[in-house]
Amino acid sequence: MTPNLLLADIQKAFLQIGVKKTDRDAFRFLFEIDEKEEHFRFARLPFGVEASPFLLGATLGYHLEQQPTGFEETVTALKENTYVDNIMKTGRDTDDLRKFKEESSIILEDAKFPIHKWESNIACLEDENMPNPSKILGHVWDKQEDTLEFEAATMPENQPITKRSILSRLGRVHDPLGMVSPTMAEGKLIFRDASEERKGWNAEVSESLKRKWIKWNNQMKNVKVPRAITKKSDVIEGIQLHLFADASNLACCAATVAVVEHKSGTLKGLLTSKSRISKKNTTIPRLELVSGQMAANMARNLYHALLRLPVKSKIDNQISNNEIHIDGFNIIRKDRNRFGGGVVLYVRQNISFSDRIDLIPDELEMVCIELSLPYNKSLLISTWYRPPNPPTNKFDYWASFLAKCDNEDKELILIGDLNCDASKTIPDPHTCKLQFLCSLYQIDQLIKESTRLTPKSATLIDLILTNRPENISRSGVIHLGISDHSLVYAVRKFTLPNGRQKIRQVRTFKNFVENDFIRDVSQLPWEMVYQFGDPNLCWQVWKSLLLDALNRHAPLRHKRIRNTPVPWINPQIKELMRKRDYHKKKAIKYDSESQGELYKTLRNEVNINMRKAKSKYFCDKIQASSQMGDSKSGWAWINSLLGRKHKNANINELKVNDDIISDDKSITETLNEYFINIGMKMAAESACQRTDALNDQVIYESTVLLPKENFHFADITIDSVSKRLQKLNVSKAT
Repeated sequence: MTPNLLLADIQKAFLQIGVKKTDRDAFRFLFEIDEKEEHFRFARLPFGVEASPFLLGATLGYHLEQQPTGFEETVTALKENTYVDNIMKTGRDTDDLRKFKEESSIILEDAKFPIHKWESNIACLEDENMPNPSKILGHVWDKQEDTLEFEAATMPENQPITKRSILSRLGRVHDPLGMVSPTMAEGKLIFRDASEERKGWNAEVSESLKRKWIKWNNQMKNVKVPRAITKKSDVIEGIQLHLFADASNLACCAATVAVVEHKSGTLKGLLTSKSRISKKNTTIPRLELVSGQMAANMARNLYHALLRLPVKSKIDNQISNNEIHIDGFNIIRKDRNRFGGGVVLYVRQNISFSDRIDLIPDELEMVCIELSLPYNKSLLISTWYRPPNPPTNKFDYWASFLAKCDNEDKELILIGDLNCDASKTIPDPHTCKLQFLCSLYQIDQLIKESTRLTPKSATLIDLILTNRPENISRSGVIHLGISDHSLVYAVRKFTLPNGRQKIRQVRTFKNFVENDFIRDVSQLPWEMVYQFGDPNLCWQVWKSLLLDALNRHAPLRHKRIRNTPVPWINPQIKELMRKRDYHKKKAIKYDSESQGELYKTLRNEVNINMRKAKSKYFCDKIQASSQMGDSKSGWAWINSLLGRKHKNANINELKVNDDIISDDKSITETLNEYFINIGMKMAAESACQRTDALNDQVIYESTVLLPKENFHFADITIDSVSKRLQKLNVSKAT
């Protein structure tokens, strides 16, 4: 994927591993010497045995774990980029690859695994006298052109076409990337037809199959593809993976196309594909599911393989609000698709607002709301994402939006990634268009510091625009570690009602001594309880005495509860997050490329560990519920994971007779007035009106059914109360 590649080989890797004497009986073999069979045992790990690569991997992993501090980054890279005895490292920075080469040689030399045959498409990293082209996992690699070539040697014309020769020819095709998988599917279909002829392995196939096979064999040509689909001189801004899957009665297939976004443009290329012949007498829907599963597995594998690259994962309308909600906030969103774009706005639940979709052109990725606050004029808040290098007419649609807002004569605050560098002294045409429209509608840009910093550039593309800058008390940039885009913020001059904090009363048992508590309880004047004939008063006295003693030994404390607990974040993840933020600040402060690369590595590690920790947390909870046979608890955890049953119970405003009421006191009085009168209103509406045609009198006929028996009190016995109590469900609050 990346433009530079470094290859190496562990010299005689299997022969470096000895087999314990007690285990050598498992490696016995026969060897003929002077026409006599002799029994031998391998003392070293044999090449070609199925278990040998796994034993080699375990041995390498053990030695890598024993390395001292200082080589952590290289050790991690070796774990991720070693395949059996081959090391393959990609990267953009030549200095980083040189460091990897030097440190990995030291690490593996110390473990008695010497490395040789360093090859690269960068001359300064390659050993002397290395051939060109060379091989990468069975493919021919031309280092000068940086291409991979799939070799497809055709079958000799004079060779009989039998089931054995067809299978042998198919088996010699090595295509791990799936570059010729569509053609291979056709060859596999020919072999299946040959098997259905019920002939022997060495018997020639029918004439019709011979013609098909000769045609297929002749079209198998060498295929040459570029090894990297990125530019050497340009930084990758994003990678989109487009997966395609389809099926027919003949075959199922899946393919992945990568779309790589650079500052200077976009490149596209086939990453991998896979095909398999369809099982006969299988319905098309089932075959479609097979191809869909192939695509899903491919996506998972590619996602893990490209985890350290900026692969974009977006949402669309198939993702519900419950899955992305934040407690205490409402969501307004406008999606594009899962491969890029789209905006979302979170508004605190105690703020009244309306969605102003009437102001937004359909061509813009934008949302806009109107805030209605007590004792303040309403204002418009909008967020807009403008993709890189769009058509210039996008600004014409934005000009239409600004004109509508200007006609309403309201304050406007717009926040977004506009991909227009406002820090340039000589702006590009897109930035010029933006500045012209801002001057036309008297809009100021508040952010003055670069918001996206890379090792080679610093741009101001995340902007905050407003037509009333005097209402903004402060604004700025906060450099966070979660993204290469920094956070921009603005604070407006008005007071909002504070959200209600969740407070819980808990008892502290820090100084609790059980024997002292029992002694004090035993000395309480319990005889006071029996001085009252009313059981309610007896209960109040008993409770008061007990709580007085309990409060002395275990006093109450008030504890604030977080709205969004994240119990899966452990101290290790917090430490990684601290390091991530620290290195990003260093990279920005000193304009350090090495600190920037270290920040990216730590950012990805935080994301990986967060996903793993969250997955383990919910899996453990669901598994524990399953082991206890508590399906109710299990479903509660599943619903919590999926964001189901999320409800917003806050009432920010009421509409009464075309009037909007938003302050708490008026809302309370209106609701109270409604509920105290609802009984009489419903009673009046429950009577059916019937007009008598003779005397034009109105007669009311009640629809309420009268009881057949009169109500009377019945005696309640102790046994009946006991039976009722025993039937209560102890798992529910009563």
